Amino acid sequence: MSFFSGLEIGEEEAPDAVISSDSASPAEPDVVALLRSRIKDLEVELAARTDTLTSLEARIRQYGQKTLCPFHSLPNEVLGEIFKFVPRLQRSREDSFAINIHAKATEFPWNVSRVCRRWRMLCTSSANFWNSVSLTGMDRFTSGTSSLLSTVLERTRTGASLDVRLNLSNFSPEYLDLPAMQECLPRITRLDVQGMTREFARLTTVLPLSSLRELTVRFLAVWIPFGDSDDEEDTRPQWDDDPLDCMPILRPFQACPNLHSLSLDVATDEMFAETEPIDHAALTFPWSQLTELAISWPNGGGDLAPLYKSCESLEKLSFTGYAYAPDDPEYWEANTESPGIVAWPTIVLPRLSYLDLQNVPWMMPQSFVCASLDTLCVGSICNELDFVKMVDNCKVEGAVRKLKLVFDRPESLTGARGNVSFEALLPVMQGVEEITIQTLDEDVMDSAVKTIHNLSQWADGGKMLLPCLRAFKLHMSNPYDFREEGCSLTRLILTMLEARMETGLKEATFSLWDSGSMYRDLASFLPEGRADGPGLAESALVKGLDELRAKGLKVSLLVNHEEESEYYL
Repeated sequence: MSFFSGLEIGEEEAPDAVISSDSASPAEPDVVALLRSRIKDLEVELAARTDTLTSLEARIRQYGQKTLCPFHSLPNEVLGEIFKFVPRLQRSREDSFAINIHAKATEFPWNVSRVCRRWRMLCTSSANFWNSVSLTGMDRFTSGTSSLLSTVLERTRTGASLDVRLNLSNFSPEYLDLPAMQECLPRITRLDVQGMTREFARLTTVLPLSSLRELTVRFLAVWIPFGDSDDEEDTRPQWDDDPLDCMPILRPFQACPNLHSLSLDVATDEMFAETEPIDHAALTFPWSQLTELAISWPNGGGDLAPLYKSCESLEKLSFTGYAYAPDDPEYWEANTESPGIVAWPTIVLPRLSYLDLQNVPWMMPQSFVCASLDTLCVGSICNELDFVKMVDNCKVEGAVRKLKLVFDRPESLTGARGNVSFEALLPVMQGVEEITIQTLDEDVMDSAVKTIHNLSQWADGGKMLLPCLRAFKLHMSNPYDFREEGCSLTRLILTMLEARMETGLKEATFSLWDSGSMYRDLASFLPEGRADGPGLAESALVKGLDELRAKGLKVSLLVNHEEESEYYL
């Protein structure tokens, strides 16, 4: 474009007329004025075109937003709530919200934070995305891992809670000395730590856990050596012939004045391993304010009665032992009155509403006095005399609302080998509104089916055993194919129908842990009531479930269901 169009000066002469400082042409002032005028015109034109461009860009954005997924238009608060469900889709139920320090592109929240700037800002600024940390795979101290750990812990600073899972088998204690780690210790609200006995010895100081409310300590003590290393520490046995002492393992975690829940899981390769008693008075745990206590303990170990007595505020108590059930019935007769069986002192727990006794030692159950008991869980190994005395001491007749029966061996609840029989449970039945049957495998289903049949019978005088029963739940692992004739789940449901157990029931829930796919297919088929699928509609199981529905029951079939995972961990 020529800025001199319309002038008498030619285009070729224009540069000389403008640039030459020696020219005295009277036309020079007119050229400058003309140039200034032309510049103003161009500025006006540029402004107009800029307005047009801005308008077009706005229209393009508007069009793009209409064609894109509306997910992008959601506010950050809604996006954050959606992101919370990402881990459940990608990980096992145990690791749902555990942030792995060794980040992978497919793990939450690292994957979400790499999508775009907005998502990254949302992830890095949301403390609840990072407040559950798994410290595993950190057996060697490196600057890269320590920097990443510090970054993750920094992002949890504004959160209201901090959960830490610590595996001492592959964790270097040097990480505990990091400033970021020292700063976060008083903010931890839930701590799950596990390892071998010798690995706990590396924790030489008491950790400041002033905000801790839930503590789980799991440790394995075995007699066999571990590892192929020449290092003496890695190849020596986990403990010597001396009784196993838990005190050094618990000491690093005792500075927790706000603790409310404690779980101690002692695993050994000997059912009756010698174990020193827990000298709870020598530890500063707030025993009197604990509301939940779960202990897995060798039955040949030390006396737990003093510990139980100090936990006067307990509302939930669980005990799982490694009880031994010999085949010889004379063994029980000879040992029930054995001088080695020492009576426990009376343990009064006035607030206890939940009691779970699995494979308990002799004399433990009858020592409890808990007038507020609402939920009772009974396992296979529990001496019947102990149980009867406990029922009498606790005055639970008509008071228990939820009853859970665990079948982990064929003689469960049959009275064999001195264990609890079905008849011993009768005084507990009158007020039960919900009953749960848990079976570990097909081998014990015969006992469960027999119990279901007994539960649904009428007692003497026409009095129903379970007059208040409204909900029935079954939890079962790896059942047989429901299309086969010997499927125990099918037999159990048919037994319920034959024995009129549906009378009074409002709902029945069958929760299965299936490592295959057949029951997942069945679960997807049942809710919609479709009559298709390979052999589904024709199976006796489906017909039985349909018949229960026809009688007015709400029937649910849950396969590998997350909320029911506690029964299979």
